[in-house]
Amino acid sequence: MARAPNPKFSIKSKPKSKSTTTSAATAITTRKVQKRSSFSPPTSTSTSTLPPSSQPPTNPAKKPTLTTKKPTPFQTQVYAHLLLLPPSKLTTYGHLSKILSSSPRAVGGALRSNPFAPTVPCHRVIASDGYVGGFKGDWEKAPSGINQSLKLELLRGEGVEFTQEGKLVVREGVWFDGPWDVSRTKGVINEMIRETENK
Repeated sequence: MARAPNPKFSIKSKPKSKSTTTSAATAITTRKVQKRSSFSPPTSTSTSTLPPSSQPPTNPAKKPTLTTKKPTPFQTQVYAHLLLLPPSKLTTYGHLSKILSSSPRAVGGALRSNPFAPTVPCHRVIASDGYVGGFKGDWEKAPSGINQSLKLELLRGEGVEFTQEGKLVVREGVWFDGPWDVSRTKGVINEMIRETENK
């Protein structure tokens, strides 16, 4: 006759441990998060919503040739005279100022602002004492931001020789005597200004 099982030794199912329950809950939560994050709204790469100060430049390599201010009528007149100077021919600040009924200082200021150098050849204007620019070979910045080293290089490339100190070697046959007719070159300068403004 079979004995009744002893309740002390009955087999009972063990309760699930806390760690097992936590792991299962974590797995379910992870699946829910992954499901929610499977869709992400499209991101736009456009910078049109940025303020102007934050906008990247369209093409930083290309900058307008024109300076911040449009050339004045006087500056336009000066540049028109410069276009009459052929390669290897020079004039001085003083001579150009007499033609323009102005002053050497005013001419120098116009050349310093020349936005079209060296196409408009301000490098062909030198001091009346024969130095390339500045005073007695003082190596300051020459007009239009072209320093004297580059100015000398341009002139020597045209066959005009200077000493190492920046003084003209041969003074005969290098001066431009005219004619100073700007009826055509003034129109050329105005066209250059219009083309630059339209860029």
